[in-house]
Amino acid sequence: MLLAFPAANQGNSGKLFEDLLSGFFVCFFDGDRRNKCMLMFLAKPVLAFCDPPFAPALTSPDLAREYREEFKQDFERYFSEAQAYLLCIEEEKASVMEEVRQTVQRYDRFLNDSEKW
Repeated sequence: MLLAFPAANQGNSGKLFEDLLSGFFVCFFDGDRRNKCMLMFLAKPVLAFCDPPFAPALTSPDLAREYREEFKQDFERYFSEAQAYLLCIEEEKASVMEEVRQTVQRYDRFLNDSEKW
């Protein structure tokens, strides 16, 4: 049996570490009570292919009135790009999780096969 669950964050002391990596535990349980657990990490740079949008700049009320249509277009473009960015992140996450699932299966087979060596 395989269980995977997120690694808990222990306060703010690991904030930099948390910003760079996302970790979770993977545990194997077999009938012989030889349970194996490991902590796996996914590097956050996986998201480098997803370009975050830039929010429209703040402006004065006078400029906002004068350039209303341009600002409206900026906001609409931002919302569209933000939606595409969030979708990209979800797709990357799904891709990485599938890769991790396959790798965990390979690792489980390796552990089972190596016991026979």
